[in-house]
Amino acid sequence: MKQWCAGKTEKRRSPPPSTFPKVLLIALILPSALLWASCSPSVAKPSPPTTPPATDLAAHVGVVTAVDGDIQAKQAGVWVPLEAGDRVSEHDVIKTGVQSSCDIQFAKTGVLHLSSETTIALDTISLAEDRNLINVQLVVGTVTSKVAKLVGDDRYQVHTKTVVAGVRGTRFTVSQGSDETTAVAVKEGAVALYPPSFDPVALEVQASSPDQRAVVATVCEKVASQAQLVASNTKVVVTKASIAEADSRVTRVVQALQAIHPEPSSLQSSLDTLLKTIAQEAVEPPMPLDSQTQKTFQDTQNLQILDALPEKVDRLLAPEAVSPVNQEPVDINKVDSIRLSWKPVAGAKSYRVDLYGPETRKNEPLKTWTTKDTFVTITQFEQLSTGLFSWDLEASADTAQGRIASEVVTSTFEIVKGQTLKAPSIKGLRAPKLTLPANAGQ
Repeated sequence: MKQWCAGKTEKRRSPPPSTFPKVLLIALILPSALLWASCSPSVAKPSPPTTPPATDLAAHVGVVTAVDGDIQAKQAGVWVPLEAGDRVSEHDVIKTGVQSSCDIQFAKTGVLHLSSETTIALDTISLAEDRNLINVQLVVGTVTSKVAKLVGDDRYQVHTKTVVAGVRGTRFTVSQGSDETTAVAVKEGAVALYPPSFDPVALEVQASSPDQRAVVATVCEKVASQAQLVASNTKVVVTKASIAEADSRVTRVVQALQAIHPEPSSLQSSLDTLLKTIAQEAVEPPMPLDSQTQKTFQDTQNLQILDALPEKVDRLLAPEAVSPVNQEPVDINKVDSIRLSWKPVAGAKSYRVDLYGPETRKNEPLKTWTTKDTFVTITQFEQLSTGLFSWDLEASADTAQGRIASEVVTSTFEIVKGQTLKAPSIKGLRAPKLTLPANAGQ
């Protein structure tokens, strides 16, 4: 398995005064703008993995932060089970079983959630101080990404046989069916759609001289500025047939760009020919999010980039309660629910919450919850008296070695009953007192 060693990519410098013909820049920029108009929602065959050389292997791995069910990775040709805390590398293939899922985080750049019966290949993982590159190939299934706001030349993209989705900071899903239809849906931010035959990283690696890099950079910027954007709360479906001709034209332009050399007279001629063949085509229209896509976003609403990545999970860190804590008063005459919330624990699959009242601390809890969320809600109060309440929180996970659990953390809050609301008097007659509905604790 080919592995790049991590290190800093060369910082880009402004190229020295060039003898590279300015007319070539124009010839490259114009066709790139038109080629994008012809294939905005397009996507194509997966590009071969391309990563700049590096020197630190740790900068070319992702960390499995959550596992639920049967998750396997093909590493060096061998399938192995994955657990939270495991590392996955460039060119690994990862698949989830039936009713199984997992999360993979790439440093602070982004986190990827694989839904049930999904297969991906990690084409590029390059995490350096001056540039981060993540390129994931979705073979089949659905992935959801949450990506930090990228800067400079950072790139995070998911590609299929039909489309490449590139982001600058967003939450989105990509679904690939067996019929080569790709759906890209966005919950937050925006996603740009690119033809997969246009791989800016590969072109940058192949451009060896300052003149060549300047041309490639200019073309890439122009293509990016012309990219079709999928806005928040919308979805675009792209088929291979709908972009086949456009992708073919893009491929020819890419091949011409790859032929750049110090004396580009032949490139000038080929681009002139390509310019005449590129025609505008209709763009796939966006549509509202359907119920299934909404459910996918709902199921992954707690997906977030963790501050601390787990090591191999043989223990879980103690969870941190958020609210209510430190005997915080809760007036049940002013609220209709109490939300107990906490921060996620890396590697945890579920959480147990035990609620105790003023008189039950040494007895059975009033209520016990087991949840995969990071909150539970009390919506009924009629069995809850005033006084000091406490809630115990424990994180747990099932591993190949058995169940592991965190330390139990106890937090407290105080239930109070404020002044009862009164209705205003009408025409001298006083209306009866109004009280908020009495509810039962769960």
